[in-house]
Amino acid sequence: MKKEQFTITGMTCSACSARVEKAVAKVDGTKDVSVNLLTNSMQLEYDEAKTSVPAIIKAVVDAGYGASVKGKQAAAKAAPQEDPVKKSIAEMKHRLVWSIAFLLPTMYISMHGLFEKLFGLPVPQIVSEVFDGPQNAIVFAFSQFLLVLPIMYLNRRYYIAGFRNLFRGAPNMDSLVGMGSMAAALFGAFAIFRMGWGFGHGDMALVQEYSTNLYFESAGMIVTLITVGKYLEARVKGQTSKALEKLMDLAPKQACVVCGCDRGPSLSEIEERERASRLYTNAMDDLQAGRMDAAIKGFERVVLQEPKSYSAHFQLATLLQDVRKDYIAAIAHYRSYLALRPASDKATVAQDRVKLCETLLSAEVLRKAGGSASGKLAADNEKLTADRDALGARMKRLEAELAKAKKEIARLETENASKSRLLAKLSEADDVKASKTSAVKEALATLRSERAEVERRRLTPTDAELLDEGDESEPVDRIRASEDVQKLKGELARLDAEPVPPQAAAGKGKDAGAKPTSLESMLGAAGQKKPKANAGGRPETYTVQSGDTLFRISMRFYGSPNKWRAILEANRAVISADARLRVGQVIRLP
Repeated sequence: MKKEQFTITGMTCSACSARVEKAVAKVDGTKDVSVNLLTNSMQLEYDEAKTSVPAIIKAVVDAGYGASVKGKQAAAKAAPQEDPVKKSIAEMKHRLVWSIAFLLPTMYISMHGLFEKLFGLPVPQIVSEVFDGPQNAIVFAFSQFLLVLPIMYLNRRYYIAGFRNLFRGAPNMDSLVGMGSMAAALFGAFAIFRMGWGFGHGDMALVQEYSTNLYFESAGMIVTLITVGKYLEARVKGQTSKALEKLMDLAPKQACVVCGCDRGPSLSEIEERERASRLYTNAMDDLQAGRMDAAIKGFERVVLQEPKSYSAHFQLATLLQDVRKDYIAAIAHYRSYLALRPASDKATVAQDRVKLCETLLSAEVLRKAGGSASGKLAADNEKLTADRDALGARMKRLEAELAKAKKEIARLETENASKSRLLAKLSEADDVKASKTSAVKEALATLRSERAEVERRRLTPTDAELLDEGDESEPVDRIRASEDVQKLKGELARLDAEPVPPQAAAGKGKDAGAKPTSLESMLGAAGQKKPKANAGGRPETYTVQSGDTLFRISMRFYGSPNKWRAILEANRAVISADARLRVGQVIRLP
């Protein structure tokens, strides 16, 4: 990285300095860009391999400002020039004087009537005859327009730089000044056009209106006042810059650092360091001039005079490596530099150069060793290449086998999951079958007990015999126990012989919560969960199913149809007056 200092011109405010910093920082290879508005200078570090001074200057110029190299190089290439600060002050003074010279008559022409009213200044008759009245409106306006044009031309920098920065999306103070002055001038030109229109069409009211709304004096006044401020600012900045330069000149060119010792350096040591410094300067001059051999000898004398001169070690190592190809000596000087400056910015570069020198030295030694060594190296290289190819092929084969094993594991996992789901469906189907079988057996036992009770009493279930004490409040259905028993036996035999449904084995069968079968409807959902039973073994409540009557419910739970009246009395709140039951109705069993 190389440090460089530039002189920047055209900056007017802090926004300008910030814009220059951003523009230069975008250049590839630049680092630590710092712009000083007070001194109109810029300092930065840049990589000579990535960018150059012309590229940096171009970035500043594209941003709308001027730039030049400040230092010995610029002074050597060109003849002595005038101080840019003094030149800028002189130029600004010239603009200010002429702007005031044209602004004063403009102001008097536009405001002489106001001056007379406010301050009592008499107006010459010739001025009144030439400029006053609607008949002289065009002369009044056009004379101001002609006087303000030189002012705008002298201060054209505000318009050029201001509008350029505005269009680039980085407006500054010049943009505001240029927009204000230009707006006033353009409106004055529009007023002249309207007055010409009024004269041509005989509309003197329009002429009078626009003759009193001219702002040419404002257009000139804005840029002139800004120029006054810039001139005063430039003078102050120039004086400050001179003071800073004088302070910098007072700084010592050399300094001696006391490192924990009780005494300072002796006179002889100081003289040796000064001699080493002069030798280093001469060697750098030889290097810049392209005298490589002289530069090498000069840096060798420097390291002999001052062994701790890390810069001399680095420069000498670079020349020995690149020019003389003396890799051993170059390595020694690189290591001396690393010992003196282990944490510097060039430490990594020095380490890389040491490795490069070692590699080049090894290659040179092998080349000088002869053909036998080269042949052995070639054979070893071929063997290593073959071993590498064999290992690569084996690795690819193992990777293919691994991928195949992963696919097989995934297939087995999928198959295992499918079998698990199938077992779950089969178990669910077995549970459904067992539930249906249990319900059928329970219903069959109930009907058998009812049939036994009927046979014991030798009853044939008729409407007259089922009535208790001649009560005809509800019709009675016949209970055909024999037929029901036969149906239940047939259903039970069918369920015992029924295999597992193929839908269940395929995972698409009905679940336990499916709608009840016709048998389940006939039995009153016998497979449902039984309600809580009372002390006599009967449930406390019952849900009415399709086809149920009070007589059937009495026969089922009490073994006799005569209990229907007790069931009716216990459920007066939920059963209607005609003793009709609704499917899904919950009744209490007394």
